[in-house]
This record gives sequence, structure tokens and C-alpha cells, in this order.
Amino acid sequence: MENPSSAIDSIQALSRLIAGYDGYEQSLHREGTDLKIRHHLQQRIKALLKSLESTPQTVLPEDQQRLQELILSTRRKLGTIYQSLATPTYLGGGFFSQDRLAERRLQRVYEFERVMILELEKLALEFVALNSHPLHKAVIEDHFLHVQDFIDNINQSLFEREALLLDEEYMV
Repeated sequence: MENPSSAIDSIQALSRLIAGYDGYEQSLHREGTDLKIRHHLQQRIKALLKSLESTPQTVLPEDQQRLQELILSTRRKLGTIYQSLATPTYLGGGFFSQDRLAERRLQRVYEFERVMILELEKLALEFVALNSHPLHKAVIEDHFLHVQDFIDNINQSLFEREALLLDEEYMV
């Protein structure tokens, strides 16, 4: 049996982070809540991209090129997610399900949103660690394996969240 307050608890937790976050229980709030979460995620990504402007240093000069390649790749991936949030394919109205969403479905939506926020926080910590001291090649590769995992989790959560929120006739 599901905890009836789980969706309410999730909304409260998310609304503490995002002003005006109303959740998706009522169909008239869905578009506004979606806009707020997307804007919040965009601002976090923008800050992460800014933090990648200064290139960390490597112990060996020959590793600097690899580090720059990984940073460029990461910037591109974050930029793609940013664009997906800025101009989602469903923008323009009518795409959100007008039906009452089941408690379990809502809880999964909130969980995916929470995962995206947490993964962005983990990325921020990873980027701080990159700039903390000169890096060896093995450490660079390890950091960027984590970075890639976090980005993959964000992408997957974004896709799954949208699939749960959109009216089924718009799912292809």
C-alpha cells in the first residue's frame, strides 16, 4: 500500500527549492510547474557551465589536451540538456495530460525531478574537485566517468518525467 502523503511530501520538498512550485495534481498547475522546474534546472546548468570556464590544471602537460577535450564534451552535453529544457518538443500547450494522474505516477514524476536536481548538485561537487588541485590522468578519467554518469541520469530522468506527464496521444 502506498503512503498517501508521499506526493504531498515530495511537493513540499520541491517547493522549498523552487518558488511557486505547485505540483501536477491539478491539470491547471501542470504547465506552470513544468516551467518552474525547467527554469530552475536551466539556472543550475548555466552555473555549471560558468564553473567550467576556467580549465583545471594537470600534473603532466600532455594530459592538458585530454582534460580540455573532456570539458568541451561535457559543456556540449550540458548545453544540449539546457536546450531541451529551454525548448521542449511539447511546448505550446495541449500536450499535458488533462486526466487525473495516479498517485504512483505523480510520485515517479517528483522522483525524476528530485534526481535531476541531485545529479546537478553532484556535478557541481565534481567540478569543484576538478579545480581543487593539479590532476593526474587517471584522476581526470575517473572524474569524467562520474560526470558522464550524472549527465546520463539527468537525461534519462528528463525523458521519463516527460513521458509520465504528457498526454499519451503526443507520445510517439
